[in-house]
Amino acid sequence: NYFVQTKVFNEALEILKNYRLLMLHGAPGVGKSINSKMLAASFVKEDYIIRYTTDGQVSNIKNVISQNPDVKEVILLDDCLGQYYFSLKEGQDLDLISLIKYIQQFENKVLILNTRVTIFNEAKRSRLQFRRFLAKGKLPIKTIDIDEILLEEKAEIFYNHISRNKLPKTYYDELREDKKY
Repeated sequence: NYFVQTKVFNEALEILKNYRLLMLHGAPGVGKSINSKMLAASFVKEDYIIRYTTDGQVSNIKNVISQNPDVKEVILLDDCLGQYYFSLKEGQDLDLISLIKYIQQFENKVLILNTRVTIFNEAKRSRLQFRRFLAKGKLPIKTIDIDEILLEEKAEIFYNHISRNKLPKTYYDELREDKKY
């Protein structure tokens, strides 16, 4: 009820509909996780089921989807390269590449990945195979940049945050005073 469907979200959704793959990256707190979850949810109305993980265990996800190759699935790997810092163990980058290639074989599978831009850059710097794979351009990448979010969208997001949290009227009054928002 509180999600604001921004221009950035719509662009990401269009990429997913065209390519069935997407890597979202951006700074901490810009909405990578919530946008990823809402992108996945947008496929549910088309009878997709969601496979979701934050633990980076790509092989487990691949094993689960390989058991049901005909089922419409959205696979969401939140913080796929590490939550606070780059934390892929040796070979996990190859597992991730393998999963991407596997997903590309099936018309009824969608893969959404997200990561912090700093972690993404570290993965590219330190993992040759990952860097080479990205250079081939087979994984669409969308940056969520706070400067790309329209002022009206930011206002709606802010409003939703303060209204959802049921702030006391004095807080609203304080925000309005001298336009402190």
